[in-house]
Amino acid sequence: EFSELSDCIYRHFQNHLSVEKYVRQHWAWGYFFSRFLEWWFKRLRPKLIGFSNSGSKTGTIYAAHKSGIPIFEMQHGDTSPLEIKSSFPDLPKDQLVIPDYILTFGPFWNHRHNLPCTKIPVGFPIFDQTRLESHATQTRNPKSIIGISVLDHRFANSFLEAARRLPEFTFYYKLREEEYSCWRSLYSEFQNLPANFKVVDNNNTSLYSLLLSVNYVISTSSTVLYEGLCLGNSVLIFDGYFYESVLDLVDQGFARLVKTTGEIVEALSSQPTAPRADVASHFFATESPIRLRQAYKQMISKN
Repeated sequence: EFSELSDCIYRHFQNHLSVEKYVRQHWAWGYFFSRFLEWWFKRLRPKLIGFSNSGSKTGTIYAAHKSGIPIFEMQHGDTSPLEIKSSFPDLPKDQLVIPDYILTFGPFWNHRHNLPCTKIPVGFPIFDQTRLESHATQTRNPKSIIGISVLDHRFANSFLEAARRLPEFTFYYKLREEEYSCWRSLYSEFQNLPANFKVVDNNNTSLYSLLLSVNYVISTSSTVLYEGLCLGNSVLIFDGYFYESVLDLVDQGFARLVKTTGEIVEALSSQPTAPRADVASHFFATESPIRLRQAYKQMISKN
C-alpha cells in the first residue's frame, strides 16, 4: 500500500516521496506523542486546553477529545480558506481532529477558518494595547512606505527599484526575524542601496510605531496588512507569494493590487486611499481582554 501511494503521488505531482519513510519518521512519532498526551490530560484533568495551530497539532486535538476535555485554537496570524490546516469544510463535526472552538481576531476571520466548529471573535490583545499607546505620539511622513518581507525576491526587487524611481520617498523594508542576521547573503540585490531605502533588521523600533510613521504598507500576504489598515495606512498588495489569500481585501475596496514596479510607483504618486471608519472593529474586535474572559467562561461552562 505504501508503494502504491508513492506511485500515485508521483503520477499526479512528479514528486518522488517515500510514504513508508515519511510514516516512520513523522506520523509514528506523532501517534505515540498523542497517546502520551491522552494519558497526561486524563491525569491532570484541565478544564480547557488551548493551542496555536502550526499545522501539526492534530495529535493534541485528538488527545483532548479522547480525554473528554474541550479544546480551542487561538488565531495567531493571517489565515485563508486556501490553507489546508484551516479549511476542511466537509468534515463532520464529530471528527476528533477538529477543535471545539477557534478564537479569532474579529468577525472578518470567521469564514477564513473554514472548519465545522464554533468561532468566537475575541480580538488581538497585543495589537489592542499597542495601538492605544502609540496613536498619541506618532507623526506620519506622507512620502513613506514600509514593505513587509515574505522571502519573495521578485517583490524585494520591485520594491527596491520603486525606491530608485522615487528618491523623494522613504522606503523601509522590514525583514522577518529569521532574516536579521543573514539578509546580506540572502538578498544579493541589496547592494549599493539608495539613500532613501532602509533595511529594518532589528526590533529597536516596534512594528506598530513604524506603521504609524509611514503612509503606505505593502506586502504579498501578511497579518501586517490588516494591522496597517486599522492604523490608517493605505495598503498595497503585491502580486507575489501567496497573494491570492488576501485578494478579498482588494475585492472589498480595502487595498489596491499592484503587479509591477511601475504600478507601485503609480500608486505612490496618486492620492492615498482614505481610511474607512468601520475597518478596525471589522478585523480586530475591541476590548479583547474582556472578550477573552467571556470566551473562557463560555467554553468551560459547556463542558
